[in-house]
Amino acid sequence: MQLILRLVILAVMAFSCSALADTQSSDDMSPWFTGPLLAPSGTTFPKGQIGFQPYVFYTDDYGVYNHLWKRENTRDTHTVNPEMAIFVGLTDSTELQFTLPYFVNTRNGQSSRGFGDFGIQFGYQVLREKAHTWIPDIKLTLAETFPTGRFENLSPSLNGTDAFGSGSYQTSVGLTFQKMVHFSGQHYLRGRWNFTYTMPTKVYVHGLNAYGGVANTDGIWNLGNHFSTDLAFEYTITRHWVPAIDFL
Repeated sequence: MQLILRLVILAVMAFSCSALADTQSSDDMSPWFTGPLLAPSGTTFPKGQIGFQPYVFYTDDYGVYNHLWKRENTRDTHTVNPEMAIFVGLTDSTELQFTLPYFVNTRNGQSSRGFGDFGIQFGYQVLREKAHTWIPDIKLTLAETFPTGRFENLSPSLNGTDAFGSGSYQTSVGLTFQKMVHFSGQHYLRGRWNFTYTMPTKVYVHGLNAYGGVANTDGIWNLGNHFSTDLAFEYTITRHWVPAIDFL
């Protein structure tokens, strides 16, 4: 079980929007969205542009569910995870995204830090939203995660805090739907619905590893394919105040 506080740097983006307000016509009532907490965008990045999106995640792992779906308490593992996503607009309908996370883990008085698994994603715009209709934006994505983070031969004295990766090549296929509805004046509602199917390779583990084990472990861990979905909404109270919520 995880308690996740998503400290996404929305404030920085909001201040950027405020700075741009002086250059906008007072008649321009188009909404400003910073994006929800988790759901990806339903549109590709503009052609010829490069964008940087910094995030900071804080996670407290304090329990697991057993095979009977009953919670079992564990020692708290605190993780601070800064992450930078880089977007590159290739054409009017294609983009690339690069992601490299960094972790600072603390558990039972021990702490470690290091880079996690590197990810690259290709996005293709299948459909563009049409105003005043129910036709949404639809984006198809193909992603690969590379096992660059440490996951095996961990130090017994660090209580597992030196594990930063999965040890698996993971291929993901995703589809994101996005639609914006205008109610009146500055009030807009934008929704996103994402589906992602992930196919990881088997993990060959040695010694203490991210999945457990002991000093002389030599085995294979099968993560199994998995599916995830995320439904998110944003609503413009004003151009500068936009609450957002995600349902996983």
